[in-house]
Amino acid sequence: MVKKKIFTKLLAVLMLIVTILGMMPISVFAKYITEIDDDAKFGVVSGSLSDYGHELHYAKYDSKTYLVFCAQYGETSPGGGTYEYDDEFKVELKEDRKSYKKICEMIYFGYVMKYGTDLPDSTAAKKAACATQQYVWEYIKNNINSDYGAPSRGSWKSTYMSSSIYSDWLEKTQENYDKYHGKGISFDGKTKQIELGETKTYTDKNSVLETYPAFSQRVSGVTFAHEKGSNDLVVTVSENTDATTVKFKSYKYDIYQLLPNGDKFDSTKMSTYLYFHFSKGSIQNLLFSNYVDPESFTFNIGIESGELLLKKTDSNDMPLAGCQFRIFEDEACTEKIATATTDEKGEILFDGLSTGDIYIKEIKAAPGYLLDNTVKKVTITNGETSTVSFKNNEPTGKLLIYKVDSNGAKIGGAQFKVKAAEDIKSASGKTKYYSAGDIVATITSNETTGIATLDNMHLGKYLVYESVAPNRIFIK
Repeated sequence: MVKKKIFTKLLAVLMLIVTILGMMPISVFAKYITEIDDDAKFGVVSGSLSDYGHELHYAKYDSKTYLVFCAQYGETSPGGGTYEYDDEFKVELKEDRKSYKKICEMIYFGYVMKYGTDLPDSTAAKKAACATQQYVWEYIKNNINSDYGAPSRGSWKSTYMSSSIYSDWLEKTQENYDKYHGKGISFDGKTKQIELGETKTYTDKNSVLETYPAFSQRVSGVTFAHEKGSNDLVVTVSENTDATTVKFKSYKYDIYQLLPNGDKFDSTKMSTYLYFHFSKGSIQNLLFSNYVDPESFTFNIGIESGELLLKKTDSNDMPLAGCQFRIFEDEACTEKIATATTDEKGEILFDGLSTGDIYIKEIKAAPGYLLDNTVKKVTITNGETSTVSFKNNEPTGKLLIYKVDSNGAKIGGAQFKVKAAEDIKSASGKTKYYSAGDIVATITSNETTGIATLDNMHLGKYLVYESVAPNRIFIK
């Protein structure tokens, strides 16, 4: 009995959950009309002929109704039924109907921008819809196909359409069109030079940039930033970028001029317009537009930088590898820029350097060589390779031979020969000064001090022997 009650309660709870879920709305994402690939309904807006004096038309697709415009005045209107895609109608996009671009933008600026793509539901919207339809007919007749007719502006019901209503609509719509497609940004398409690590502000003299949204976009180490309502573009170049030229194309980052009403351009819904071509029966073709050709800009940055080629050799002009150098911004060598080590060619190429003066010094010599403490100034020029050379000397020794007699008296005039006991080479081993057995020098002891001296001797092993004794002295 207890089990039965529990089961009954559980069943009741489950039924309640099902009931609640059944009452909750289910989100359904309708397809937009630009995705049309199935059957659709086309017809005349109910009451439009009697209310306006001419028919307005609709297209219904995937439960959504859109206002569309007649493109063939005088032809039969669709009957409001379902038309089969491909068999009874097909869709041509803007690529197929380029001549309709101006019409479709005027549809947007004259109706869609303010009232959307729905059927008109207010007096103002109905006036705009009628004026837009009149414009479509007149433009097609005057600019595309003169075989198509266009009714007089006075043939409409005067409440919604007349010559004065049309003139007012055309003036405001053309004003919005011209405002959006008028002058571009003053530096659009231009190239400006800027140094590494520098920030520069570029001002649009045409006051168009202020109608762009705020953005901050980094491209190859260069940041392009803009605040909404400002005509300034702030460009900052990183000190570490390897780029020499950076092209900023705003459309690549979905950055477009705001529409006259302040809305952002929506590339998912506003990038194309549709021309409905009916292939079965004498049914007039129709136009749908939520289209704007978006305004964007391009700005190129040439980054001013140069290169420095450092060459390091020994005293014999042989290249030295393994020498470490550092470049600085200041002569006191406190603001480090970069550090590098010479390669087998004895070279370092510092690239991507800011233009102007820099300072360089050696901070570590190659093994067996003396450190060069000289600080050298180099001027870096945009687009050029500056060069600087350093030499390293090797440490040398000094030989002193003391000549005395058996009583310790100093003896001058004694001659000595210095011979290499091994191959004597430079510290890098690339230069051989003497082969083993070579006589390096002949030196003579001083008459006063009895000392024979040999300076600047390359490091290595040597043999020394007396070759000529002074008068009255015998060589032992």
